Amino acid sequence: MENTNGMLLSGQWYGSYTYGPSYGEKVDGERVNFSFLLEADGNEFHGKCIELEGVGASTEVSLVFGSFDGRNICFKKEYETNTYLDDNGSVHEHAGDWIYELTYTGKYISDSNSFAGDWEIREKATADSTAPDILYGSGKWEMNRG
Repeated sequence: MENTNGMLLSGQWYGSYTYGPSYGEKVDGERVNFSFLLEADGNEFHGKCIELEGVGASTEVSLVFGSFDGRNICFKKEYETNTYLDDNGSVHEHAGDWIYELTYTGKYISDSNSFAGDWEIREKATADSTAPDILYGSGKWEMNRG
């Protein structure tokens, strides 16, 4: 049986993510719209993300990479610059020995050819540190063919 996950996922996608309660009253529920251009090979994929508009939207093109098994999707999004969003919705550059790991998980919804799920961002210490990861924030996301 031929693996069609790559054919299903490859191409242009549009979506949004929303900030959860951990971002405070002013930011909770705020939405950032984005566009993905993905290339898939079997269950693995990679691509680029452009955040189009919204509170805290980055002007950087971020890289995405992950896996999709036909039902479940999991991917990481990486930015060149380490930034964070404060309780007022302002973006600041992060300095120090911590890096951020941004992970998206979700499900494929075949009726609407879309995905929906949760995202979280964790602060991780550098490789030579024994400090534990810290959950920085989380929220919901969705994307479709537009």
